[in-house]
Amino acid sequence: SSASRFQRPYRDGRPSLAMSEEISLTIDETNALRAKLGLAPLKPKEPSKKQQASAKPPPPKAGADGAAGDDGATAREPAEAEALRERLQEAKRKRLEAEQPAGASLGEQLRASAKDTSALGWVHQSRVTQQEKEVAFAARRAERRAAKNAAKRANALDARFAEEDAAATAGASELEGMTIAHGA
Repeated sequence: SSASRFQRPYRDGRPSLAMSEEISLTIDETNALRAKLGLAPLKPKEPSKKQQASAKPPPPKAGADGAAGDDGATAREPAEAEALRERLQEAKRKRLEAEQPAGASLGEQLRASAKDTSALGWVHQSRVTQQEKEVAFAARRAERRAAKNAAKRANALDARFAEEDAAATAGASELEGMTIAHGA
């Protein structure tokens, strides 16, 4: 039997009580047991408003003459009830459409983009994507190196021009006050 399959026996072979029988106690019995064990008693739950509303008796149905019970409302005509049912169906359809995300689902997008939906095709596509990423990374690295080399060359040229300007300025100050003799 399937029930005995799930029972776990004690070491001496007797079935355990928790697995072989279901024990159910009322709240009063449970509180008495809890008092013996030194535990606080359980408080009975108050029925929620929803439970209270569902416990109310249903409104009386209309009789054969169309008159309702105590409230005096009349029963709806079958055509009116059908129109109401159709409006409810239309409102439900619109609500479900509004809840749906716009555009294609992920599965539809993958199906449209994947040429081969087999596992081998997925592996191939993953490798191609990885290679494309590596090529793009290498290109970015080469661009950064080229920019760094260009900056180094620009700094070297700036340093050389600064040295030439300093040499030209120093040469003029050394020549200041000298007289030049011309042989004629």
